[in-house]
Amino acid sequence: MSFYEVLGVEDNASADDIKKAYKKLALKYHPDKNPGDAQAEAKFKQLTRAYEILSNQKTREQYDKYGEEGFKEQSSDEPSSIFDALFPGMFSTKTQRKQRGKKGDNVVRKLPVTLEDMYVGKQQRMRLQKQIQCPDCDGKGSKKPGAAKICQQCKGQGVKVGMRQVGAMFFQQIHEKCTYCEGQGQTINPRDRCGRCEGRRVVNEKKSIEINVERGSVNGQRITFEREGDQDPDTEPGDVIIVLEQQPHRLYERKGNDLHINRTLNLGEALCGFEFEIITLDGRILRIKSAEGEVIRPGDTRIVYGEGMPVYRSPLTIGDLIVHFKVAFPSKGSLNAEHINLLNEILKEEGFDQNVNKDGGIGISSNEDREVVELIEIEPSTSSSSSSSSSSEGSKGKVYETNDDDEGSD
Repeated sequence: MSFYEVLGVEDNASADDIKKAYKKLALKYHPDKNPGDAQAEAKFKQLTRAYEILSNQKTREQYDKYGEEGFKEQSSDEPSSIFDALFPGMFSTKTQRKQRGKKGDNVVRKLPVTLEDMYVGKQQRMRLQKQIQCPDCDGKGSKKPGAAKICQQCKGQGVKVGMRQVGAMFFQQIHEKCTYCEGQGQTINPRDRCGRCEGRRVVNEKKSIEINVERGSVNGQRITFEREGDQDPDTEPGDVIIVLEQQPHRLYERKGNDLHINRTLNLGEALCGFEFEIITLDGRILRIKSAEGEVIRPGDTRIVYGEGMPVYRSPLTIGDLIVHFKVAFPSKGSLNAEHINLLNEILKEEGFDQNVNKDGGIGISSNEDREVVELIEIEPSTSSSSSSSSSSEGSKGKVYETNDDDEGSD
């Protein structure tokens, strides 16, 4: 069924005939007049689609030339909004209620916060500038009744329908902002425009909001302020969404509800014990001390229970503090002969050598002649290439000669 048949008009019908036919049928099948009738709603959408194409001279010409196949289907304006723009006042109560149900865009802002803020909680104010419906004219653009007229260029839509060729025989329907009414969908005589919004129907407003960063909040957490976002005419305001952005800390790293720190010990501390202090995120000083006789190896970790992050909205639950240890060995040449001899005597005593040679070494078994080799220090960045080169050269050096004369002989 062609669009002309949908509207019940001839192919050569005038623009007025098309408009009258649409009005008559749209009134009959309007959803507000046929609540719950799916067939009537589908018919109303079909009528509006036909009118949308045939009421515009350019799109009508393209339709007459290529038919509906010449259009790339894309979402158009709501059928009810086209109807309301052409015939204002009909079914206005329900239509306005539907428009009021629309919501403006949300505004998303990031708020940098420290681990201290998340540990103890924080109150912070943020200033916003948002768009609101003009309170002086109630978003109408004029205080004078009836001053706003439907824009005849865009039929009240705020956009104009255009065509863009996307192939040899195909055209895409596009919507562009109406330059005549600047997208407002209505025009107002300059002398009747609202003095505050100058006919734009919206104004800017500055406002402060109080942000409550709760104890135990986490990175990326969203705090929503409903109806504090931008508002367009005849819509509900959007929301303001604050996203917490945790900043790096010089000492602590947070993983879930636990806090992690790194601590480097010298060899004496690792073997003989250590004691150090740290400042917690709420300003307390903790003294951390090793157990008597405890030996710390490189890569060891220890835990302090209950000194991590508080759990969000669970005040009695707190994570743990995890300490990761590194051991700094004496630098080359820092030990003299006396130090070496003293350490050698101490570490050879019973109890220090219980784990020696458990990795496959054989120790020193006798004073027989042995080939003595020297360990050479290499840079870590070149160890891989040096090892590869050495291995390659070694394999090349071990080329075994064969006696060709012996091959095949018995």
